[in-house]
Amino acid sequence: MFRRIHCGLLAVVVVAALSVAACSRGAREKVRGATYAPEFRYLERQQIRTAMGRIAREVLEVESLMRAAAAPPTSMPLGVLKGGTLGREHLQKRIAASLERLQKAVESIDPSHLASNHPWMARGLKDLRRTANAAAEAARASPPSYFLAGTLVGRCRHCH
Repeated sequence: MFRRIHCGLLAVVVVAALSVAACSRGAREKVRGATYAPEFRYLERQQIRTAMGRIAREVLEVESLMRAAAAPPTSMPLGVLKGGTLGREHLQKRIAASLERLQKAVESIDPSHLASNHPWMARGLKDLRRTANAAAEAARASPPSYFLAGTLVGRCRHCH
């Protein structure tokens, strides 16, 4: 009887230890490496939340800066002041920089040519990435165009 209890306890301890080890980050990655095809990119929930938070922050920044750029020069909000500079060129640089940061945030979770555990999101990210790239180029142009940046902001606001 003692031997049966001892073996049962040992089995429970081994299963518990293996469960804890399997839940560690390194073990999860090894299991994914063995179970998913090399052309598959697994996205963790935290990765997605972090990137979406960065995207949201940049969308709000672009929207705010575009409003300031559309305002007459005398009525530009004080929040546009940075380093004592207030002007259209400064706004153009800040809008382009914000769009570039947005692009990087999208790239961090866009599996590109790879399959992903979030296929519905991947489809939208490809389009968002294309639009963000074109919007950044248009914002850097002389004279700048913020039309695509505005559509990008509008698309994000439409759903979120």
